[in-house]
Amino acid sequence: MAKNIILIGFMGTGKSTIGKLLADKLHVKFYDLDREIEKLLGMSMLNLYKKYGKVRFHAEEKLMFQKLLQKENAVIATGGTVELSLESLEDLKKDNTVIALYLEPEIIHKRLRRRNNRPMIRPQNMYEDIVSMCQERESLYKNAHFCLNTTNLSLEKVVNKILDYLNGETKNGVL
Repeated sequence: MAKNIILIGFMGTGKSTIGKLLADKLHVKFYDLDREIEKLLGMSMLNLYKKYGKVRFHAEEKLMFQKLLQKENAVIATGGTVELSLESLEDLKKDNTVIALYLEPEIIHKRLRRRNNRPMIRPQNMYEDIVSMCQERESLYKNAHFCLNTTNLSLEKVVNKILDYLNGETKNGVL
């Protein structure tokens, strides 16, 4: 088995919710990158971004992610803004199973507009930002070990499809 299961995906795709459910099914620990940073710093990710800016925000993400990667037998949900390149994804895939959760931009927009707490999205251009950022990251998600379009799936179905993949019963998902 891989060292850890890493969930990547855009903001609002359900990484935290799916991650908790998956970890419970696998009887392993669950870590949420954003929550771990918030616990450490005593402030929300939005406040971190507003107070210290983008550079510090990403530096904190990177540091905490490196710390969480030292864990073993865990499910780790990355933040939707974590900076990954195709090269860093390949490094991550060497020791971990990387699963990308994909969701249609329209659904992400519906989810995110309910709460205006996403630092990288401009409220006045939310939908356009979501579409643009999803397009930028699509090749990254497609290069994960398993990429699953969750648009029309229940939480239970998503978890079961991931478990099927982990058990070798399914090949890669499709965007």
